This record gives sequence, C-alpha cells and structure tokens, in this order.
Amino acid sequence: MAPIRLQAFIPCMILGLSLWLLSCTRKDIEFGTTPDNPYTSIEYIDSTTVQLSTVMTDSFSTSGTSYFLLGRYRDAYLGLIKARPFFQLAVPASLPEIPSSAIFDSLTLVLRPNDYYYGDSTRSITIRADELSRPMTLSYNNKLYNTSDVPVKAVSLGSSTVRINPVQMDSVVVRLQDAKGMELFTKLRDHATELSSQENFLGYLYGLALDVSATDESFVVGLNAVQSTLSLRVHYHTTVPYPSPAYVDFGLLNNTYTFNQIIADRSGTGLVSTGNNLTEIAASLTGGRVFEQAGTGLTIKMTFPYLKNLLAGKSYVRLAKAELIVRPYPQSFVQGTSSLPNQLYMTQTDASNLSSGSVLDSIGSDILYADPMLDLVYGENNYYRFNVTAYISELLTSAGSQDNGFMLMHNASAPLNISRLIVGAGSSLPDAQRCRLRLTLITVNTSTN
Repeated sequence: MAPIRLQAFIPCMILGLSLWLLSCTRKDIEFGTTPDNPYTSIEYIDSTTVQLSTVMTDSFSTSGTSYFLLGRYRDAYLGLIKARPFFQLAVPASLPEIPSSAIFDSLTLVLRPNDYYYGDSTRSITIRADELSRPMTLSYNNKLYNTSDVPVKAVSLGSSTVRINPVQMDSVVVRLQDAKGMELFTKLRDHATELSSQENFLGYLYGLALDVSATDESFVVGLNAVQSTLSLRVHYHTTVPYPSPAYVDFGLLNNTYTFNQIIADRSGTGLVSTGNNLTEIAASLTGGRVFEQAGTGLTIKMTFPYLKNLLAGKSYVRLAKAELIVRPYPQSFVQGTSSLPNQLYMTQTDASNLSSGSVLDSIGSDILYADPMLDLVYGENNYYRFNVTAYISELLTSAGSQDNGFMLMHNASAPLNISRLIVGAGSSLPDAQRCRLRLTLITVNTSTN
C-alpha cells in the first residue's frame, strides 16, 4: 500500500469539515420575514376589532388654574362651547402716596393671551368684564368645577371690542367704567379701610368674571392666569411740578377660587348624559364617530372584545409587537384653526370607565405619549401611533373582562383646552380610515409533516 501524503490529506480534511459545519447551521431569522424553520412563523394581523365609545364626564375641577379659556366656539360636531373665567383680585402690597392734586384718568383690565386658541382668531370679539354680586364659595371637596357659577351684577363694568393675536401674545386692554375707576382711585388716595387688608378688599370687591358677546362664536382664546399677567389697573397723573402719568395694579389673586366655567350645548349631537357624572355613549348613537375633548370632559374608550379569539387553533408562543393606530375622522380638523391635540396619552380602564393608571412606554418608566403624524401633501394619512405590546400581551393571556381597555385623552400635563379629536367608528368607513390594532404574533405550526 502506498503511503498517505500528509500534504494532500490536510486540505481535504478542512474542506469536509467546512461542508459539515455549513450543513448544521440555521439561517438567522430576520424580524419582518417568515423564518425557514417550518415549525415557527411570524403572523401579522390588523383585523382585530377595536370597539370605540365616548365617555362623557359631566363635571370636573377647574379651580386653582393658572390658565384661562375665554370665548365661544360653535363646533360642527360638538355644538356650542362657552368658556368664562372667574377670579379674585389682590390688594397692592403697599399703597402709593397719591397727592391730593393728582387726577384720575381711567380704569382698565389688562389681559395677556398665551399662544393657545381654537377657531378663527382673525375675527374681532367683544370682551366684557362683570363684577361678582356675592362672595365666592368653594363647592364639593373644597373645589370649583367647570359647571360652577357665581352671579354677577346686572350692570357690566365695561367692555371692549378687540382683535387678538394669540401667537404674538400682545396685551389686551378692556376699558371699564369711569365711575368704578374714580371710586377705586379715591380709596387709593385716601388709604381707605377697604384696601387695608386682603380680607377687607374682598369684602369690597368680591371678584370679576369675563365673558364675550352672545353673538361671538368664532373662537376661544387662552389667557395667562398669574398675578403678573392679569390686572385691574387704575390710571392717574400727577400735576406738580409737571404732568406725569402713573398707575396702580390690582393683580390676579392666585388661589383655589380662581376657576374656569366651560359649558357645552350638545343639542343634536347624541351626547346625552345619564346624570351619573360618567356616561359611556356608543358610536352608533353619535353618527359613527367618537370624541376626545379635555376641556369639555370627553374621552375615547377603546376595547378589544374579540382579541382572545386570535388564539383559537394556534399554538401561541408570544406577542412580538402590538401597535395601536388612531386615525382622525376624515376632514374633521384644520391645522391652525381647529387643530388636532398636540399630544395624546392613554390610561387603563374597565367597565367602570374610571382610569386605573397611565399606559407606560416600552421601558415602563414614563407615560407613553403620541404626537400627531400629519400628511402635509394629501391630508389623508394622518394618525397617532402607540406601542402597546406589554398591555395587549396581558389582555391576551389574562382572565380579564372584555371591558378592559384604554382611555384616550390629552397630555396629562397640558393646560386645559378645547382642542378635540374625532375618530370614525362606523362600518362604512374604508379600512384605511379606521382605528387599527396591528399585531405581530410568533406562532408554532403543529400541522407540519
């Protein structure tokens, strides 16, 4: 037998070993593709029913706010919304020494809008200031609510027709009665007892309420509600040795009596309260649409009654991903006038319609927020997207009720506003315009040969 040459054997051994290793190695499974392994597959489902309804809260606290809403807005879907602020004024920390020769000029109310508005802000509105006719008192739980009211005197303190530019945040000045101004000026000059303490002052001037003309239904504007941005101002001038203008401010008194009244006339909308404070209203009763509007107490409830049917006949391994896509109802908003809410978040809920904790992000440390994604070209592909994998996984595997789901609402830290979201829920809507729950499931195929 001829001897085996080592030089020829080694290359053959390396080639054979390489072929053996290659035959024993599986391809990596890439997310988004079907793996080669015949026993597992990735399945995509977006036909899960998302059941939608509107939950209406009759009253909620608005006391102690640092942000006012003022105006009226007639919404094509939600009726007439009226917003009025109520507040008290602070006596100056120290009264000025006004010479007897000084002359009263005028009394004004100085307001400063912030950058929020809803509606057509190019229209002029008439702002009216009313003096309260009785002291303010707290209501249930020592708070004041969107439905609270305080009577005002029959004769208004004054009004002005103005055009507001909310974005530039210019001050708005409302001219008030000279008679009231002269009265205040005299008390300032004389250091009257009514101005000697905050308690005495509130016994003299209970507070003010703002309103707009009944014919103004074009927009609602946001106002800063802190002492430095809202004041009742007494203007006067001294005459010696030469005319010199001066003024004294009675600033906003920031306390729990400061509140916003927000009333919605929903006649004909299908949004009818049961009188139990919380009312769930099916989309079928509101024209196949549901509504979210924080300023009037509307939230959208989302449940998934047939979610567990997905597991029928499947050897379920795990939920790889769950995304909730919320689409605004077609042509229900106009950026710049009736814009969508800037941010939405969700809380967990059940048959009680009470919130039981915010939905958190994938890390589980922060509230999960979604910004609106806008189609600026065609205006059709607009949506909010939420990654709800952990929560849908729990609903799939727990014994929870079919009423378990989410409440969709405004940013938890955002100031009160009347921006609203309308979502279609009718069966006549095209698939591309419906609210969708998109699932990615990893399953085991038990029927393979």
